[in-house]
Amino acid sequence: MADKHSLTQTQAEILENIAQGRAEFEALIEKLSDAQLTTPGKDGWRIQDHLTHIAAWEQGTAALLRQQPRYRAMGAGVEEAARAAKDFDAPNAMIYKLHKDKSLREAKDYFAHTHQDLLNAINALTDADLLKPYSHYQPDEPRDDDATPVLRWIGGNTYGHYEEHSEWINAMLGDKVK
Repeated sequence: MADKHSLTQTQAEILENIAQGRAEFEALIEKLSDAQLTTPGKDGWRIQDHLTHIAAWEQGTAALLRQQPRYRAMGAGVEEAARAAKDFDAPNAMIYKLHKDKSLREAKDYFAHTHQDLLNAINALTDADLLKPYSHYQPDEPRDDDATPVLRWIGGNTYGHYEEHSEWINAMLGDKVK
């Protein structure tokens, strides 16, 4: 049986999936104290670092949908790191470096602002636009494009990303309880 997210085909469906995933993620974050949000885990990341990480990828996705350079929109050095890397470790390290000195308030504001920017970019597109491949939006970016609809990229950088980071955050919180 197919995952409900893999069945997403319209703007309304992607926005609904994003809203649901975001609400679940924010419910996890909102119940935490400032100390929990700012205390590093075993890997050195604080929960607020997860917020800025997600925000940077949403910022890049908004740029992608506007046919602007995706990685450049994510911050200085991210584009170079992405081009040189075979995986996401280098761009993620650069994103961490760019945002590690933000205050908790700045991290939360960035998280909120970039999300709204992404929603605005999605709302500017039609259902047909969302079925176009990544290469339609980023023709100059060297990558293998298997013609997967861009809405799958959106899902991976929103509700899919929230699920992934919720698991890490819950693991961090569990480690602190032990």
